[in-house]
Amino acid sequence: MSKIKPKQFGRIENSKPEKYYPTFNISLKDFPDAKDWKVGEKYVIEMTVRQSSMSQRKGGEGDVSFEILEIEGESEEEEVEEGENEETGPDESESYPRSM
Repeated sequence: MSKIKPKQFGRIENSKPEKYYPTFNISLKDFPDAKDWKVGEKYVIEMTVRQSSMSQRKGGEGDVSFEILEIEGESEEEEVEEGENEETGPDESESYPRSM
């Protein structure tokens, strides 16, 4: 899984820069799993996407857009509970890396 590095912007000269992470929005109609989620909590979302565009600028910067074809989510607690067994430890049956 790739760790996201937030962009930092200082609003006022000599002020502490604020961190901004990339965001996305989706309707609850398309993603009802999030209906009971709490703001500020962390969740794992698995998506199947199709790349729809890419733009690149000088210096290696750029953007990429995706169409979300499928989406599923769970809390980080649920992910740990599903992958572990009290007696045997982590579930080794999944041999593929999970991505977000």
